[in-house]
Amino acid sequence: MKNNSLKRIAIALCAVIIASGLGFIWASSPSWSNAEKYSMLAHQYPTRITDDNIYSLLSYNIGYLSGLTNNRAVVRDPDFQQANMQSVKQRLDELDADILAVQEIDYQADRSFNLNQQNEIAKLGYNHVAQAVNWDVNYVPFPYGMPSVHFGRVVSGQSVLSKYPMIKHRPVILDRVPETPYYRDAFYLDRLAQVVHIVLDQQVVVVINVHLESYDRTTRGRQLQQVIALYKRYSKRFPTLLVGDFNSDPVSPNAHIHELLAIPSIGAAAFSLDDYVNTYNSGAPNERLDYIFYNRAFVEPIDGRIATEFGQLSDHFPVFFRFKLRPLAVHLPTDEAPRL
Repeated sequence: MKNNSLKRIAIALCAVIIASGLGFIWASSPSWSNAEKYSMLAHQYPTRITDDNIYSLLSYNIGYLSGLTNNRAVVRDPDFQQANMQSVKQRLDELDADILAVQEIDYQADRSFNLNQQNEIAKLGYNHVAQAVNWDVNYVPFPYGMPSVHFGRVVSGQSVLSKYPMIKHRPVILDRVPETPYYRDAFYLDRLAQVVHIVLDQQVVVVINVHLESYDRTTRGRQLQQVIALYKRYSKRFPTLLVGDFNSDPVSPNAHIHELLAIPSIGAAAFSLDDYVNTYNSGAPNERLDYIFYNRAFVEPIDGRIATEFGQLSDHFPVFFRFKLRPLAVHLPTDEAPRL
């Protein structure tokens, strides 16, 4: 009898171990193909384009439109998410930027009730879209707590949406945090630099949309070096806008963002070290994490500001920038220029 009991216990333990292993593999597995994750999409929505040769870009970490509940252990409300989506569309429509660079946008996620936020925003007239999925897992057991507060399935990432044609999209996966326990690394997102070529009146403009590491400072420093190398490569030839959530506040000790600010040829929209507005947290802003940089040789700034009117739709405020192109940029031959 004793041997039979031990056998039953051993079998039960083996079953639990196998089930746990299979559950881990399933939960941490992706559901989208690479072709779906990194793609350019085209729509045919009505759009508004001016011919004054002044262009505009908005960079916004929308935090999947969770307001100030991002990463908090709360039960999410579909009415709250839907209201935030309608509000952000209204604000974006009023601002009417030519290009949107968005971070933390959900494509298919339980936490935002499987609404494709990118496609909803594109309906405002952004007919050219580059999407880059950086988080694709079947089940995220975070925030920690009861299953009702878990993120669950997440397909999320970064998007560039434009009223002007795109001709190239290259996602660059940045360094990961080293020596992370496997069970955490399996569920952790990639950090990306999304390189998009956009044609503004026959001039090729490069937008680099980034979202750098939040928690590990050393990894964030390495990622920034990768991003700076990308910026230097493209900014030699093209008008280049380096934008996004850099997770680096200039007043923090040894803040990495100073490595970008120290580049003589670079400009920063709505920012100088002695005069700037914080972008995080939108409830009580005490850090500047979000930036728009540009190469002065090719980009002439008109104005820039922090768009505080977006309020607490996200835990970040967006950065808005208006600019012109100087007559030194790379032009497409007339017969190769895409049609709007």
